[in-house]
Amino acid sequence: MPPGARAAEVQDTPGNPTKETDPMGQHVTPTELARELGLDRLEVIKKCAETGVPIFHGHIDRSLFEAALRASEQEEDDERAAA
Repeated sequence: MPPGARAAEVQDTPGNPTKETDPMGQHVTPTELARELGLDRLEVIKKCAETGVPIFHGHIDRSLFEAALRASEQEEDDERAAA
């Protein structure tokens, strides 16, 4: 990218994937994440606090949140099975 160019101006090329093809985590707002996962926005924020997933500048790493949510649900299932 030439000096001074903005990221929004970068085109999708094989060496420069867009968010949709980028294997790295995508950062979304709690509202967007709640909508995509069928949760309430406050529930997403609560789960972040419970599982230690950071909210940085109002955004959450989707893949990290989903992994933490799966791990939390698995722990709850294991505790129920042991009881």
